[in-house]
Amino acid sequence: MEFKQILFVIEILGGFAFSLSGAITAIQRRLDVFGVVAIGITTASAGGIIRDVLLGHFPPRIFYSYEYLIICVLTSLAVFIIAYIAKGKFSINLNLINHIDNIFDAIGLGLFSVLGVGFGLDEGYAGNALFCIFLGIITGVGGGIFRDIMSLSVPLIFKKHIYATASVLGSVTYYYMMVNGMGEVWSITVAMLLTFILRMLATIFKWSMPSINLYEE
Repeated sequence: MEFKQILFVIEILGGFAFSLSGAITAIQRRLDVFGVVAIGITTASAGGIIRDVLLGHFPPRIFYSYEYLIICVLTSLAVFIIAYIAKGKFSINLNLINHIDNIFDAIGLGLFSVLGVGFGLDEGYAGNALFCIFLGIITGVGGGIFRDIMSLSVPLIFKKHIYATASVLGSVTYYYMMVNGMGEVWSITVAMLLTFILRMLATIFKWSMPSINLYEE
């Protein structure tokens, strides 16, 4: 499988994971079906749009990659329909749903962090480590930032557990494994797993970056 095809598969899987996570968040914010689909698409695409603009792609890929957009819409609609039909069970099992949401969000973060770096490498920027790693981070966390802003929440990366740090770890790992010839599949697997495992450990053990509470006595 060619490198571009690998990136396409990662993009589709990441889009599914992030649109599912975004749709669950939107439902919990009591948005209507349009809002759920909009948040699902935004979560899956905002980071990629920023990445494409930085790479000089106009219009960004989502506006002509219809397979990706269709998957995001269908995933968001499916989540809404399931929650609408089984809303009683949805509310009763909210803790379980939040765990599922967190897992898919972590999967999307790992996939998109790798994807962003991969596009930078594919565009010929292998010699610019900072740019490639930044592309990975913004692709990974950009959609979540817009999701939280649109649902009137402080972005997750600024307040809860280890999030952006996990994307940094995955992006750095993938970049340096690739430029040192470690192989595409091996590099992708290791980087994604590191990102996912760090996110899960941070959730389980409630790891967070230091912050200041000015109102503590």
